[in-house]
Amino acid sequence: MAKKNGKWVNRVSPEKERFQRKMKDLSREIFYVRKTSTLDRERLIQNIIRVNSIIVGLINYYSMCDQISVVIRKYAWLLKYTAYKSLKKYGGKWIRANEVSNLIGLHYGHLAHIPAIEYKGMYIGITDINFAKWDNPRNKVQGENPYTPEGRELYNKRMRKKGLRVRTDEVNSTAHALAIRMSKHPLYNFEYFMNRPYTYNRDKGKCKICGGYPEPNEVHTHHVNKNLPMNQINKVKNLISVHRYCHELIHSETEPTGLSEKTMKKLAKYRKQLN
Repeated sequence: MAKKNGKWVNRVSPEKERFQRKMKDLSREIFYVRKTSTLDRERLIQNIIRVNSIIVGLINYYSMCDQISVVIRKYAWLLKYTAYKSLKKYGGKWIRANEVSNLIGLHYGHLAHIPAIEYKGMYIGITDINFAKWDNPRNKVQGENPYTPEGRELYNKRMRKKGLRVRTDEVNSTAHALAIRMSKHPLYNFEYFMNRPYTYNRDKGKCKICGGYPEPNEVHTHHVNKNLPMNQINKVKNLISVHRYCHELIHSETEPTGLSEKTMKKLAKYRKQLN
């Protein structure tokens, strides 16, 4: 409890022993990154993404603790230095967070340095748990649910209020899915996955066909021209964000019904560019 504006208010902190265990486990995960072979650069990137998913998970989990930024200071520098030591033998260096190419929503506006490696012309860094901050929780809206159109619309409105930069980091939702999809088709390489969030951000979170708002973890990223050479095909200018349904329409030869004239024109435009 503490006084604020003459009133007593609650102060919420993480449970001490449990939090210490989580920080110890995180330190171990960061340390294991250095066990990656220096010849396997792609595996190193996947391990960095895996560690970042753990850090972002902790940041989100403790976002309702209003004392998190105070508690985390005790561990933040040691974790960041461990990350630097883990990346050093791969050419790791200190780069400002807002200059790396991953987690652009989380890193936006942060001038603090984080350890990062250069890969295919981009800096990929291990994020800083010190970016954790309190997020004042909102009251539950009873009508919000996934089972009715009205409930889904309320959910979509709340998600959009989170801010585009926050939602951008959710586009590549899991490191596991990323690793699997990178191995299946040469088109879906590292550059493609790094540029999906930039494409979603450029498109302001909207589907380029129907103008709706696909959820970040469900958005499809369409290649406008699949005949470009490999060094150009996954550039942001050749990618657009679409709903899964709209993506299927682009590649379908059947004529859809019930779409607006504006949507039909956009659909025809991107279908034509496939040829």
